[in-house]
Amino acid sequence: MPNFQALIYNAADFTEADLHNGNFKGADLKQANLRGANLSKANLENADLKRANLQGANLEGADLHCGPLYCAHLWGAVYDKQTQPPTRGFSFQEKGMHKVFVRANLHRSYNRVGFKGMNLQNTNFRRTYLQKANLSGADLRESDFRGAKLIDADLQGADLREADFTGADLEGAKLGGADLEGADSRETNLIRDQATEASHWKEAKYTKELSKELGLSD
Repeated sequence: MPNFQALIYNAADFTEADLHNGNFKGADLKQANLRGANLSKANLENADLKRANLQGANLEGADLHCGPLYCAHLWGAVYDKQTQPPTRGFSFQEKGMHKVFVRANLHRSYNRVGFKGMNLQNTNFRRTYLQKANLSGADLRESDFRGAKLIDADLQGADLREADFTGADLEGAKLGGADLEGADSRETNLIRDQATEASHWKEAKYTKELSKELGLSD
């Protein structure tokens, strides 16, 4: 098992490196290039990943517990339900945070610590896999969910004002109490029962068929 514990790898290049089971506990990985790296089952507890590039990295079963991810690039990163998410540095409230998860696979990844109640305003979740993700009560105003997979996701009580769900898969998504004012759900599979569970659902944008079913047709 590679041991990188507590070492400094500021701006190091680990592109496509095989680092599975690696021990990076407490390591300084600020601005490190981990693009396409295999970090499955790696120990990244307390590792500093500020501004690190994790695009396409494999984080299945990795332990990110307590590690700050401020401004980290997570495009295409792969997670699974065994990934241990950070408990700090992941609030999306830091100035200048990129808030980008384009094509990331977040299947069940954040159910335990979750995105629940988090400030995720104006986050890019385009084409992200969020099946069964817990986004309940989160601030998702103006976020981009175009083409995202939100099958069975929990969006109850979330602030979805002006969010764009164009082309998203919303099958089974829970929207009870979510604020849909100005949200765009055209070109989605959203159904009547889901929409009417939300608040301000009359102010959202729907497919022509659903608009007619909801009695909102011109």
